[in-house]
Amino acid sequence: MIRELKDRFLNENPGYINDINNFINYIETQIEQASFYNEFTLRGMTVKGILNSLEYLVNIEQIQKKEPAKKYISAVGQLFAYIFDNSEIQNISLKSQLDLPQKRKGSYLKVCYDFISKSEVLQDKESYKALDDATVNKLIIWCDNKIDKAIDQNSNNIKDINFKHMVAALCIKLILLTGCTYRVVRAIKISDLDTELSLITVNGYDIRLPLGLSRQFKYYKQIYIDKKFNYLEGFLFVGTDGKQWGSGTSSSGITNYLKTEIEKTDITGIIKYGITQLMLQDVNDSVIIRLTGANKDIIEDCLPQDSKKEIEWFSYINSKIVKTGIYKEL
Repeated sequence: MIRELKDRFLNENPGYINDINNFINYIETQIEQASFYNEFTLRGMTVKGILNSLEYLVNIEQIQKKEPAKKYISAVGQLFAYIFDNSEIQNISLKSQLDLPQKRKGSYLKVCYDFISKSEVLQDKESYKALDDATVNKLIIWCDNKIDKAIDQNSNNIKDINFKHMVAALCIKLILLTGCTYRVVRAIKISDLDTELSLITVNGYDIRLPLGLSRQFKYYKQIYIDKKFNYLEGFLFVGTDGKQWGSGTSSSGITNYLKTEIEKTDITGIIKYGITQLMLQDVNDSVIIRLTGANKDIIEDCLPQDSKKEIEWFSYINSKIVKTGIYKEL
């Protein structure tokens, strides 16, 4: 029965397979005369016992970071809750802790997450910093070269690789300008682009495009039409088949290009650069969140830090002073 319940749980939650298998393996190999498939083991399991399994996995370096540790704890907790809810197996102490809200003192997740956050062995989630100006300038040069190369070719004869480069380059430049997440830019429709007015609508905001980028989008729009893609309902950023990019950034090719050109494998640094530029112009946080789709953690990472170079603060402060009402009167 327990095996059947476990299998049903994993069928509904396939992302937890490795976590649950690791937990079961711990019980079978590290606890004397114990078996996960024995009711007595489940009746006697405690939060401490589950944390012991996490400590074991950390010690053998199977889990090394805090985020995977939280996922493991969540998976095991949900499995026990599933078994208790769908069988007559009782473990009043553990079930009561599982049923408590996460932030409640003594709850399963509160106890476990506090343990994880205080761990000096588990590493924090890697934080991607905003790209610096030099890297951004290098990236823009790459983007312009790829776009120009595609423009130089006839729309109907453009090579697939050049088309892919062009679309990725335009997307990168738009993210640098707006700070929008991949999820947001992926959802932009071709109809949201108005090359005559140099505007693009993103999450309800009309964004004025720089002249250079507007010109590049105008060429792209013509290529889009010449290829007979779905101009009325199609998406702005598409593959060579005219279909919307996939939900993962890998389908856009951007991550591969970043790795080759600037030795980065994540677009978060580009997003943070764009958001930082908006923040330096005092764009309201709530507006940034609505425009970009970024979460509060990313926004907070973009806040000016004391460690910024003095020249950056010099430029920032003076750009604000010259905009004050009294400046022109003095």
